[in-house]
Amino acid sequence: LFSQAEKKILRLSQPPQVKMDKAHGWKDMLKFKWLMLKSSIIGVIVGACPGTGAAIAAFLSYGEAKRGSKHPEEFGNGSEEGLCASETANNAVTGATLIPMLTLGIPGDSVTAVLMGALTIQGLTPGTELFVKHADMTYVVLVGFIIIQVLMLYMGRLAIRGFSQITKIPYYILLPMVMAFCMVGSYSCSNNMTDILIAILFGLIGYIMPKFGFPTTPMLIGIVLGSLAEKNLVRTMAVYAGDVSVFFTRPISLLF
Repeated sequence: LFSQAEKKILRLSQPPQVKMDKAHGWKDMLKFKWLMLKSSIIGVIVGACPGTGAAIAAFLSYGEAKRGSKHPEEFGNGSEEGLCASETANNAVTGATLIPMLTLGIPGDSVTAVLMGALTIQGLTPGTELFVKHADMTYVVLVGFIIIQVLMLYMGRLAIRGFSQITKIPYYILLPMVMAFCMVGSYSCSNNMTDILIAILFGLIGYIMPKFGFPTTPMLIGIVLGSLAEKNLVRTMAVYAGDVSVFFTRPISLLF
């Protein structure tokens, strides 16, 4: 928001209008087919890891797309590559979060946690026995995901003209509104004014870092994953009696 304010509000410029003068189809998508494949893989891997979520996948995919792009200077200025990468990974997470939920009974994110609760109420306990005892209902859910992909495509094509109207809102109205929602969201976490100050502090850090050549994506991932990493580090150290070498001897942790 601070960066956008610097670019747009100081110039008092009207936001660029999105022109829907041509239909975007398969040819536009296939232009980024390898980027979409890479972003899909990132999204599936992140989604299959419990407790992560779409935000991390989008950040990782966006950063990887920028790193491998021939035009990294376009990122942050409406790059089609950046949009394609983050949204592909974001959507890939959705299906992948079902992997730990259906097989282990561990929700992949907050959405699957709600879905897990709904299944439990219906007497369908997610876990290893779900595919054995309730295979018919389980495969209905999986087939439903295939149908949803088709519905999303046509709903998106119908609604895109309406969604594009948001670009007509001037920045000097839109950005303060978004900032207000950010502050309300920060306060609502624990009803503490200190959280608002922390949000502003890290916003300023994220604003200053790129000016000195530091990418903001790792910081964002750190903020999202920080508490999860700390909890599991303590848990791991308790299991292995404080032996740090476990991270270099176990194959999965060594791979990461």
